[in-house]
Amino acid sequence: MRSSFKGYVLYAIVLAVALLILGDTYLIYLNNRVITFNKAQQEKAEKVKVNTSDVMRSLHLLDLAVRSYAFVTDQHYKNAIQIAIADKEAAMQQLESSLRSQNFSMNRFQELKDSIEQYLAVTKVMIDLIDQGDRAEFVKLLEIDPGYKLWLQYL
Repeated sequence: MRSSFKGYVLYAIVLAVALLILGDTYLIYLNNRVITFNKAQQEKAEKVKVNTSDVMRSLHLLDLAVRSYAFVTDQHYKNAIQIAIADKEAAMQQLESSLRSQNFSMNRFQELKDSIEQYLAVTKVMIDLIDQGDRAEFVKLLEIDPGYKLWLQYL
């Protein structure tokens, strides 16, 4: 009788160890899912950072190209302006897509987008003033520093 009791205890211990291993396996599986989810979130956040940097880089290029065009009035700089605008459009589309995929509230994004469009409108006026040879009006607009408000909004 005593030996059969020891057998049941041994079976109980083996069963307990098997259940603990099974539980541990399940916890490892859950942990792996959480790690995978967090890694995906980090990649999405990194994509937003890159897209935002691309937008700001294209706006810096635009600003530099407009100022250079005013200084030199060379078609090369006018082409750089068009490239900067195209780069900005592509980056904004990617940024918007990234933010939407994360269910980000688009109100602040729309405000930034509107400010960028206002800045683009001012730069187009500045380019027209340069093309018309009205440097005095160009300088007046430049002194207002239309990009400063946009830069503050980015911060």
